[in-house]
Amino acid sequence: MKKVLLSIKSTQKIDENNDGIELVTDGMYRYEDGVAEFEYQESELTGFAGTTTRFRVEGDCVTLTRDGTLRSEMIFQEGRKHTFAYEMDDCSMTMGIDTRRLQTDLSEGGGRIEIYYNIDVGNVALSKNSFEITILPDRVG
Repeated sequence: MKKVLLSIKSTQKIDENNDGIELVTDGMYRYEDGVAEFEYQESELTGFAGTTTRFRVEGDCVTLTRDGTLRSEMIFQEGRKHTFAYEMDDCSMTMGIDTRRLQTDLSEGGGRIEIYYNIDVGNVALSKNSFEITILPDRVG
């Protein structure tokens, strides 16, 4: 894996309330045989300090895995619904994820991912969410 700079914009809309976070952080990236993988350490800004977040992009599927203070594995496939366990030290719940739109443009040099998805708990809509991630070569290292 090589060092990269990640620009991550995450939004969440619950009812009429919109929240968003924009994070620029160091990460690690690999692109091999059409499969991209990257990871970074969460911070206090995201509320998940102590957690490593990993993305794997293969074909029409993006898998996001978090391990640490928060544990989950989310699978994004446009037009398909998946369930996942959302686990923290003091609680756990099963949630549904319905990917509305997924676009990836990745290569050895980095690229961009856009994911728009809905989250539900017990088939009751919870939020509309998005990730917009840009992977840039590390100019320093």
